Amino acid sequence: MQNLRKRIASLCGYAMNGLLLMGVLVSLHLHANAQEMSIDDIPFTRSEQIISSTNRAQMMTIMEAEGYSVELARPRRGLDAEEDLTLRLLVWRIDGYRATIIVSQDGSSLMFHSAVRSSRVDCDDVNRWNSDARYSRSYLDGDGDPVIEMDLKLTGGVTLERVQSFLRTCHRSFREWSRSVL
Repeated sequence: MQNLRKRIASLCGYAMNGLLLMGVLVSLHLHANAQEMSIDDIPFTRSEQIISSTNRAQMMTIMEAEGYSVELARPRRGLDAEEDLTLRLLVWRIDGYRATIIVSQDGSSLMFHSAVRSSRVDCDDVNRWNSDARYSRSYLDGDGDPVIEMDLKLTGGVTLERVQSFLRTCHRSFREWSRSVL
């Protein structure tokens, strides 16, 4: 048995060395041909489009293409563009509830946010959600109303498919949250 383990370990070592050698050869080949290639030479599919920042119009287009009920938030009167958060909001209707997608001021992140007026929810309900849920957080706001939030950071770039996946996660999580917390 001991002999068999040594032989397997030896074979694994050879396999790892072979993979390492292959990686070095590929790297040398790419480096040698780097002047011949540009990023335009690498084919991207639609879902591989890299997004490192966005805005409301782009997000609205993505969300409508996914079939979501979404509209631009109405600007507030008397506020300048930097003070008016509504200029970065998309209103998303999910099962009769209002949720928002907030695009950060520099466009480098997205936040899903929904607050629901409810006097029946307490800290135990929210804590139970937070102990079981992934990818989201829930809390009671200053008025005691339950809130659910999720974030997606775009810095460094994400694919369009990742943004779509984030939206599906928001939709699914909100539905589960509304059934178990509200």
